[in-house]
Amino acid sequence: MVGLTIIKAERRDEDMIRTYGKLAQKMQDYVDKGDKTYLELKQRYESIVSSVKSDKMGWGLFFTQKPL
Repeated sequence: MVGLTIIKAERRDEDMIRTYGKLAQKMQDYVDKGDKTYLELKQRYESIVSSVKSDKMGWGLFFTQKPL
């Protein structure tokens, strides 16, 4: 069996919350102009933030090593 050995793993949920929260904020100018596409994007980004905050979704960073 071929696999990777995890050397280090980090949860990066706060980064995900911050990133998608900022994206949602950036959509607001376009939403205010009545653009429904940007409204959908804003809602999607806010949904991601909500999912991360309720532990339904997360973001991780994994450092691995391939066996010799």
